[in-house]
Amino acid sequence: NTVANTAKYCGAKYPGSSVKIVVTPEPHQECCKPTGETPSGQPTYSCKPIDALEACKMTIGNTRSALPGLNIICIPELAENNRSGSPIAHIPEQEAAERGDPVAQHNLGVKYLNGRDVPKSYAMAAYWFMQAAEQGISFSQFNLGDMYAKGKGVKRDPKQAILWFRKSAEQDYIGAQMRLAKIYREGTDVRRNPGEAFKWDKRAAAQGNKTALFNVALAYENGDGVPRDYGQARINYEKAAKQSYTPAMTNLGFMHAAGRGGQQNSVEAMKWYRLAAALGDRGVGKTINSLSQLMTKEQLETAEKLAEHWYTAHLVKMKE
Repeated sequence: NTVANTAKYCGAKYPGSSVKIVVTPEPHQECCKPTGETPSGQPTYSCKPIDALEACKMTIGNTRSALPGLNIICIPELAENNRSGSPIAHIPEQEAAERGDPVAQHNLGVKYLNGRDVPKSYAMAAYWFMQAAEQGISFSQFNLGDMYAKGKGVKRDPKQAILWFRKSAEQDYIGAQMRLAKIYREGTDVRRNPGEAFKWDKRAAAQGNKTALFNVALAYENGDGVPRDYGQARINYEKAAKQSYTPAMTNLGFMHAAGRGGQQNSVEAMKWYRLAAALGDRGVGKTINSLSQLMTKEQLETAEKLAEHWYTAHLVKMKE
């Protein structure tokens, strides 16, 4: 969907630079002819030069009147005769990206996304993420999915978002796995599917992600997307709690206090409640007070010592 052109419009934005014209999504067929599809199923087009497009009664900058939905993206290119000194012409990643280097394409997309070394442009970011994503770069696949989900640089398309999130998640990118799990757990733009959510949380949890471990534990505790299993809930809460994830500490304390997934143990429950409070859980105070009324002085002292020992050991481990 690209043709090399030098256009007045793009030239005004990037003086002295050669440019590519990217036409998206479906241009008028009198101006652009379909040539096939990208690996992701996106249509590609061969377009006439810019003067011919103008002959199609398209006014650049006001495309909706003649070609509804058509966007014009100007991509500055390096050229031997380019001596304008424009910073756009000297982006380190540009030349490699134009040659098809997927890492350079991803990095260039990040620069356009954040406006670093180049003018911020979501459309340009989406373009370069697409090039890298189609070559299998998981980070680009995730970023492209995020842009489709939010409608940044591209028309909002939840199906395309999920498609690219899934491609990234299948390469074990935790961010994409967590995003898919959230989409299916909450039913965002799709029918709620707790089983699918659990599948992706579990894959992220297998890589040690504390939030995913918590979500897996919660699913086991509530029987949401998986048969209820308090034993597995306790195991996964503990794995997340050992990473100082306070919601997991609080829930693990409850599992010990209620005897879910194992023996009832008020001392262990108090230990985890106190750790959660020490790490910022303000809502656990009432629970600590209630449980304290049911414990002996010796039990409370033991729980306090266990919490202090864990906290000290954890701080030493973090410093190491």
